Amino acid sequence: MTDEWRWTYAKRGRRHQLRRDKNDIEIYNWRLNDEQLQAFCDAGTDALSGQRSRVGEFYAHPLRREGELHITWIRRHREPSNMLISQADLIEIITAADQELLAKELGNSELVHVSR
Repeated sequence: MTDEWRWTYAKRGRRHQLRRDKNDIEIYNWRLNDEQLQAFCDAGTDALSGQRSRVGEFYAHPLRREGELHITWIRRHREPSNMLISQADLIEIITAADQELLAKELGNSELVHVSR
């Protein structure tokens, strides 16, 4: 049996949900507000350009393996949560998140859902 990994980004009410499943079992389920999502996107963008970055509660860096990144959500009074993500998946998530944040600024936010 082949392991099947799946990423989902969705807007749920006032929160943004980043979820990763492996063979239909939830591995990560991050629920972020607008400010946290922007910090995630900024840290991820820096990592995509090959830099280590700490933005807000997020620390991101590229891995030695080509095309993979590591993002840590450093939450107050909680254990850090680590995420391994491919460049292609992160680009998809950042693109959808940026569109959602821009639409919200313009006052026409819609339900966004991206899955890979």
